[in-house]
Amino acid sequence: MKVKDYYNADCAKLLSQKIKTVFSDFNEKAFIKYVNKNVPDKEFSERMDVFANSLSLNLKKVS
Repeated sequence: MKVKDYYNADCAKLLSQKIKTVFSDFNEKAFIKYVNKNVPDKEFSERMDVFANSLSLNLKKVS
């Protein structure tokens, strides 16, 4: 398994659970859905961009 393969919907779920402990209004489902939709067939750096974009979109809704 390549390092890039760890950054998938399961990783998004784990990360969103951790964020939710700090930001109770964080929309875990929207975060995971965005990552799951946009991560397939991406390389490592592109996956990082997907995670960053999803965080940006979903944290704006919390603040």
